Amino acid sequence: MTTWIAVACVGLGSYALRLLPMLVGDRIRWPGPVDRAIGHAGLAALTALVISGVQHHDGGGRPGATLWALTAVITGAVVARRGCSMLWVVAAGLGGYWLPTVLAASLG
Repeated sequence: MTTWIAVACVGLGSYALRLLPMLVGDRIRWPGPVDRAIGHAGLAALTALVISGVQHHDGGGRPGATLWALTAVITGAVVARRGCSMLWVVAAGLGGYWLPTVLAASLG
C-alpha cells in the first residue's frame, strides 16, 4: 500500500509541475539573468550526464577506452557546433568511439 501512495504522489507531483507553467506562466516574470539561466538548464543537465558517463567509463577493462569515449564526445560536440541535426551528432559520436576501437583491435 505504501508503494502505491508513493507512486500516486510522484504522479501528482509530476502532473503539477507540468501544469503549473501553463496556469501561471503569464503572471510571473523572472528577472533577466534567471530567465537566461533557465534557458540553458537542459543543456547543462545533458552535459553533466555525458561528462559523468565519460569519467566512469571503463570499457570492459580495455586500455584507452576512456580516451575513446572522450574522442566520441569531442567528435559529437564538433558536429553539434556546426549546427547539424541530432542524428548526425549521435552518428559522429558513435563513429568517434567505433573507429579508434577498431583501429586498436586491428593493430593490437
